[in-house]
Amino acid sequence: MIQGSAVTANRNGIHVRPSRVIADEGASMKGSVTLHANGISVTNLQMISILCLGLKQGDIVEITVEGEDEQRFFHRLKQLFETHFDFPAEQEEDNHDTQG
Repeated sequence: MIQGSAVTANRNGIHVRPSRVIADEGASMKGSVTLHANGISVTNLQMISILCLGLKQGDIVEITVEGEDEQRFFHRLKQLFETHFDFPAEQEEDNHDTQG
């Protein structure tokens, strides 16, 4: 078992897109993962569970990994939580009809 922490680096926290990246990485994990932050613990790496942690920039997430290749997987999760994701901002489209 490996335990440690990561500091959320992304300017917008861990929102939908970064949580999807982390969840996709978790799909390859053979073993168990527990994440703890903001008084909440989750025991899987599903996108909705990661979002429930409400991670904002600067928040600390405690990571516990147990299982096959746990050291590599812990370091990968730590790296992902400490990544400055650079997803392009979505532009709102004006759906109003401007025809007269």
